[in-house]
Amino acid sequence: MLLTKTKEIALGLLIGAWAALAPIHVLMYIVVAFVVADLLAGIARSIYLKTNVTSRRMRHTIGKLLAYQLVIALAYGMDTLAGGDGLLCARAVAVMCALAETKSLDEKLKETLGFSLWDTLVDKLKPSQKM
Repeated sequence: MLLTKTKEIALGLLIGAWAALAPIHVLMYIVVAFVVADLLAGIARSIYLKTNVTSRRMRHTIGKLLAYQLVIALAYGMDTLAGGDGLLCARAVAVMCALAETKSLDEKLKETLGFSLWDTLVDKLKPSQKM
């Protein structure tokens, strides 16, 4: 009886949190996609370099994923408290998380394939040094 009531309360809290975060679901899903892509790239890198895929390294992904989601939710809370209709803070935090994962993906790409898209992009954006 008590366990059933506890499950009902926990489910209600979970559904309530899910509903409260509805405006930022897309941001959260995008960041999850970047983290999963980074995880898959890390596994591919381990296979390519013939090193072991360890659970210790995979736990970093879980911690990173939870931290990113929490920070996005907190930024959404800041947006809500500020009273604005937009999601400026939440979007900015999500972009920063996605950029961090993009850089991580690029580092793995450089280790496995020998070239960096990031370095190539930075080189193209630098002004030419003509004299």
